[in-house]
Amino acid sequence: MPVSFLQIWRKLDIYYILLVFIAASLPISLFTISLFTILLSLYWIIEGKFKEKFDILKKRKSILIFISIYLIHLLGLLITTDFDYALNDIRIKLPFLAFPLIIGTSKPLESWQLKWLVYIFIAAVLFSTLTSIYVLVGFSNIEVIDIRNISIFIRHIRFSILINVAIYSGLYYLLFKRNEVKKYEKLYLILSIIWLSIFIMILKSFTGIILFFICGYITLIMSLKWFKMPILKTIIKSSLLVIPVFLIIYLANAYSRFKYTVEVDIDNLDLKTE
Repeated sequence: MPVSFLQIWRKLDIYYILLVFIAASLPISLFTISLFTILLSLYWIIEGKFKEKFDILKKRKSILIFISIYLIHLLGLLITTDFDYALNDIRIKLPFLAFPLIIGTSKPLESWQLKWLVYIFIAAVLFSTLTSIYVLVGFSNIEVIDIRNISIFIRHIRFSILINVAIYSGLYYLLFKRNEVKKYEKLYLILSIIWLSIFIMILKSFTGIILFFICGYITLIMSLKWFKMPILKTIIKSSLLVIPVFLIIYLANAYSRFKYTVEVDIDNLDLKTE
């Protein structure tokens, strides 16, 4: 009996494959994120099962909360005076509608699928950081005037947020999903976390650094119960005292640099530049 295209389509785990491509694209290409998001949306429509999906939507109120965020932006079109900017903003924020709706009403991922999705995302972030180092050391033709310009794929603020997601996703598996992580996977996660923690400082993204220490503080609190050795508990508790002090000093220093202005004597300025 001949197999139809629709049967082949349903046998292939297209949904998971598209999620993998989206995860790999997040720190690398906005174009491919848009492309695979569109393909994921088309697959969701072609898959059908709308009654089942609607029933899930009614049960999971959290999906409706995420969708309502996007609807608020749509309502903003009624009061905006700059439609070009508003429509572009709506386009950029389309994932706030697509991902909660599609992922929330689709079949849940198995634990191994979710784990490897995270691993692939971390690998993509690592690739992006190595590319940034390639630019920083001068191997490319890109002139680095500001250290943040080494983020060549996406804006440095978004990049720094994704780096933090990679770091703490890896830590989540190391601390709370240890039984699911094999030895070589642990090595991969540990080395990745160490390098990404160093790189977040190299990037000098204010948002990224603040987020790094806030998430680190929360992670330390959550991990206290996992450590039985008194010396480790003492180290963690000491860190919980040191991190807020460091943050205050860092914020004060950032504020002073922001407020600092150079006095310019207009009367003594050169008439011509060299």
